[in-house]
Amino acid sequence: MSNARGEGERLTWNDVAASFRVVSADQFLSLQRMIRHQELRDKPMWLKWKDQPLTLLFISHRWETLDHPDASGRQLRAIQQFLRTKHSIEPSGVEGRS
Repeated sequence: MSNARGEGERLTWNDVAASFRVVSADQFLSLQRMIRHQELRDKPMWLKWKDQPLTLLFISHRWETLDHPDASGRQLRAIQQFLRTKHSIEPSGVEGRS
């Protein structure tokens, strides 16, 4: 992403919210299957600039098949497990929220 910032300057939450679609960890943990971005883009689950999270985790993964990003559910379960164990994040208690 290009911006007018100098070398070494960090993006602000407003920059991120304006340029990316961000879902909360709570919402990600509630997914039952990996959903294509095209299916998600019109759903009201994206964080807005006023909903600044404490931490951002960018996830990029390889699609398992040409038709589905994670047909076996293996990648989704691995990311959810990472969120739960490595950072002690649980649904309904994400980022200090209840």
